[in-house]
Amino acid sequence: VPNCGKSTFINKMAKNNIAKTGDRAGVTKNKQWIKTPLGVEMLDTPGVLWPKFEDEETALNLAFTGAIKDEVMDSEELAYKLVERLQTYYPEKLKERYKIDEIFSSNMNSYMELHYFKKNEHICSSEEELRYLYFFLDGKAKVYIAAPNGKSLLIRFYAPIQIIGDTEILNNTTIDCNIQAVEDCVCLAIPRNIIEKIALKDVHFLSYVCKQLAFKLSSASLSSSMNMLYPLENRLARYILEAYSTSSSQDENSESLTHISELLGTSYRHLLRVLDKFCSENIIKKSNKTIVILDTQKLENLAGDLYQ
Repeated sequence: VPNCGKSTFINKMAKNNIAKTGDRAGVTKNKQWIKTPLGVEMLDTPGVLWPKFEDEETALNLAFTGAIKDEVMDSEELAYKLVERLQTYYPEKLKERYKIDEIFSSNMNSYMELHYFKKNEHICSSEEELRYLYFFLDGKAKVYIAAPNGKSLLIRFYAPIQIIGDTEILNNTTIDCNIQAVEDCVCLAIPRNIIEKIALKDVHFLSYVCKQLAFKLSSASLSSSMNMLYPLENRLARYILEAYSTSSSQDENSESLTHISELLGTSYRHLLRVLDKFCSENIIKKSNKTIVILDTQKLENLAGDLYQ
């Protein structure tokens, strides 16, 4: 079966990242014999599926696990079908997983929508009108601001669960920052007018929002301190881990190094020097527009909890 961890398992046994891996089907293209310290050779092969499925349910079950290539099925439709399946068979597990019942006093299920954002797509853009309050459920996104001079500055990364749009609703303003998907993301959306009509009178919801705002304030303060106090090595290590730690780390990334240098508040030349240093220490490998992580642990040691 494709994308079930064969190559990752072999790399663990070999204690080396020899086989190419990724969180998607079709990464392994050819057969490859790999030696392990135990004196055993293991054969890494591409996954194999039936040429045609008898029924849609079988195809969906395999697609839910990532065994079918993204190009074959529509990712947004697949995400909707997965949530429908969870709501049908495991509604309590879904609520327990995301703790939805703890956020609202009343049942808000009828107002909830599932929104899917593909990698590099903007969930929110600065100065636009906010139409939905989002609960960030799955994926990874970066939050950055754009200065009047055209440059950008990274604030932090979003990982589940976060709330998006709370400050704009409370202050009745337009969106104040940019939030861009680093990998495919899923958000639970509730229309802004419903939040203003119902949720702003809900003590449970307001308590949740207060905790989120306190967390964001702390993150913003730490972000300002980081850009002034932490060397670029630390900040870049975290950025690489967040932006290149998924299966897409071995694909071409359209983001320019100039944009990354702006986000991290440094010069383009200084960024190149640090990248070259990481390459010479075998922490990463750089090829055209691709950054491949070779030593995750070294990056983690450098990054600490920056931008979290």
